[in-house]
Amino acid sequence: MLTGEHKIKASLLKAEFGSRHTVIAGKDAPKVLQSPRSKHLHFNAKICKECNSFRTQPSDIAFDMLHAELKQLRDKGVELTDKNNRPNYRLPPEVETNSFRYFAKILCCFLAEVHGPRSRSLSAFALGLSDMNPILLQIRKDEEYEASLTKFETQGYAQHGGLKFRFDDRKKWVQSIDSSLSVGGIRYDFWVQLRWLSKLELHYRFGDLIRTALVNGNAE
Repeated sequence: MLTGEHKIKASLLKAEFGSRHTVIAGKDAPKVLQSPRSKHLHFNAKICKECNSFRTQPSDIAFDMLHAELKQLRDKGVELTDKNNRPNYRLPPEVETNSFRYFAKILCCFLAEVHGPRSRSLSAFALGLSDMNPILLQIRKDEEYEASLTKFETQGYAQHGGLKFRFDDRKKWVQSIDSSLSVGGIRYDFWVQLRWLSKLELHYRFGDLIRTALVNGNAE
């Protein structure tokens, strides 16, 4: 059985904004959502219900814990991270690892959305079948958050970064696959660096996808 996955967790939006109308921005024009469960928050590509409700549940819970801790720092006016980009608190190691699995799952869903390559290492990590973490993460205050609230005349604003390919200087080889998430003024930039075999696969097997990304501005 297949089920839908959220681009931004409904529980996260509900905890942050309650039942208020929320503006969601992504690769498309911003939309005003009547509910955190709006269809506009779902990926079109489905994933198996067991994976969504059982295998990836620890990562969902871990990300909720991560965001809750960062919200406390935000509300206290404390810097979110130290000089090494480590959160200014400590989660148990297993919980910290599982929070990275959440970002891996989102990248997998974005790749499925565009019929992109299925990375075994990325999906194995997302499903808890491997402890080899391929995800790189930067956490920071979203400097555009307050301005966005004013611009869209809303008390609730969230943004996802869609899927973006980063190239080398010659625009030939994809170096990394990136995305981002911003909720409540906290921004997560996350990406996976590609090895040569993955670069070759994207270049020769998914050339149409890459060209479309370049045309649509989803590549840098």
